[in-house]
Amino acid sequence: MAEGQGATGAATGAAASNPSIRPDERNLYDIPAQLHPATIATLSLVLSALVSHMKRQDFGVGGKHNIVAWRKVFLFVTKAVAIGGISRMVLQDTFLAPSRVSTRTLLQKYWLPSPLSKFRVVQPLHATMDMDPVGVHYLEYAPPVRKNDEDQHTQHQQRPTRFKFDAIHFNHGFGASSLSWLPVMPSLVDQLNARIGVAHDSVGFGFTDRPKHNSKNRPKDALLPYGSAGSAAIGSALLQHSLSNGTHTEATSTTTTTGTSTPNNSNAVALFGHSMGSIATLRMALSLPKETRKFIVLVAPALLPGNTNVTVSNRVQKPSPYKLQLEVFISALRRVILDVPLTYFLRRLVGQRDFWKNGLRLAWGNPELVSESDVLRFQWPSIGRGWEKGLLAFTRAKLFAVDKYTTGNGEGDFALLRDVLALPHTSVCILHGDKDTVISSKVIQSIVQTFPQIPLIQLQGQGHDPFEEQTDTFVSAVLSLLPSHDDEI
Repeated sequence: MAEGQGATGAATGAAASNPSIRPDERNLYDIPAQLHPATIATLSLVLSALVSHMKRQDFGVGGKHNIVAWRKVFLFVTKAVAIGGISRMVLQDTFLAPSRVSTRTLLQKYWLPSPLSKFRVVQPLHATMDMDPVGVHYLEYAPPVRKNDEDQHTQHQQRPTRFKFDAIHFNHGFGASSLSWLPVMPSLVDQLNARIGVAHDSVGFGFTDRPKHNSKNRPKDALLPYGSAGSAAIGSALLQHSLSNGTHTEATSTTTTTGTSTPNNSNAVALFGHSMGSIATLRMALSLPKETRKFIVLVAPALLPGNTNVTVSNRVQKPSPYKLQLEVFISALRRVILDVPLTYFLRRLVGQRDFWKNGLRLAWGNPELVSESDVLRFQWPSIGRGWEKGLLAFTRAKLFAVDKYTTGNGEGDFALLRDVLALPHTSVCILHGDKDTVISSKVIQSIVQTFPQIPLIQLQGQGHDPFEEQTDTFVSAVLSLLPSHDDEI
């Protein structure tokens, strides 16, 4: 992990003002007043002028020319609406478009979304994938250390010198960011008696950098950081950094030949994954030493069976020069024909003032529980420059299966889960809201029927994001699944 200069939540430059903390969520800042995540509404002057002109126009409706006259009215109205709509979009996109700023600009002039926010250049860790260092936005929470000179009641509440978990890591789902774990992250770290908790933004989401295409590589190779394996490689680097700098009384670190630190085999970690992020969480589990104790919680996991009857080849096939040039040409053509209109459509869609609020109301079990802070956690990443391109790159990585998991047991998500369950000192459990409209109960039942050793808790009245909807209920459910003995983890 490249250390460099790690930056934290608030900017320190002269241009930065004091961030405003949300009154109902102490670990979330408001978006700077100078920036706005949604398109500012405006009326089309062209449309108003055409409508006014239409009122003065004599179309001669009536008599034997009735059909011709109504045709003129229809064409005029169609023309007015089209010109008015285009003029409105031009005005908005030119003068009133949503704010788009880089992470560096936020650091220099404003602030990152949370007091727990950090930004650091990370060298992803992957056994076979060659990935360049990438700037990563992540949340990091460590329980506060209480002083010994406080009153007796406070001393009684001091954290023990030995932690149950050396670190907890959180992977977010599609369309979200690390901020989605913000409401429950401190509580889980405290209640699970962990030394530190870390949650990062996957490439293509949040404020993590979006690597640019390297012309020396195949177009599909440029998508590798956007896949689940890429996110797992980043999470593994952050987790290793947390473990190697830990203070566990029974766990130490060793130094490799590259000068970095690797966790000792006696470590204990908890790994949380939500929806599509569950795949990255399972991949992270495989990358840890087998002797590391792992407690894995999958929330509404988006896992598909895949193909269990495949022949695995260890040969790496390199494309011919002709095929490589063809892929480059198709990639360039796609960027012009598809990416330009799609990115514009995404900007317009997400730029609607109530887009995230309406989306969360559909995903939650009780839409009335959606608060302004809940919406803000999803609005924050939308002000990041290039987020729509990152989202398209992530989607292509999934469609092209650039990092499909393949093993001797088959391929796909179920093969991945089967290999994780075979690890020693590893427990996996699933939490799912019974009102989840994104990942249906049928999907969850197919998982637990295939793997009956996995305990499942159905959270009554909750939807796709139970750790945001009712945090206390979620924490209690996790605690009930926690093995009672350390050697079972």
